[in-house]
Amino acid sequence: MDTDGRPTADEAWAMLPKSEQETVVMTSDALWAWSHGKGKPNFVKRYHTAVNSAHLNNEPVRWCLSLGLDYGGRQRAVNEAVKLGRITREYALRIDGSLVFEEVE
Repeated sequence: MDTDGRPTADEAWAMLPKSEQETVVMTSDALWAWSHGKGKPNFVKRYHTAVNSAHLNNEPVRWCLSLGLDYGGRQRAVNEAVKLGRITREYALRIDGSLVFEEVE
């Protein structure tokens, strides 16, 4: 992780969904890089561009939820992201109102 909480390019690449079934939480930088080029080399280049721009503009990390079709996997991914503080319950519920949350210890 970067000092501001952003994943490295390799970590961000590993967070991308492997199929339409998988729910993931990724940064807005990773989402932008992923949507503007295919393949890891293109992703890494664009991700570095996005992160550098964010750093220059003092933009905080923003985490985005990408819902997959597997509801059980969705529940696990969202609960993990909430536990890690990457997203809030309120944000997740705006995306999918049927989610159920585990109690945070």
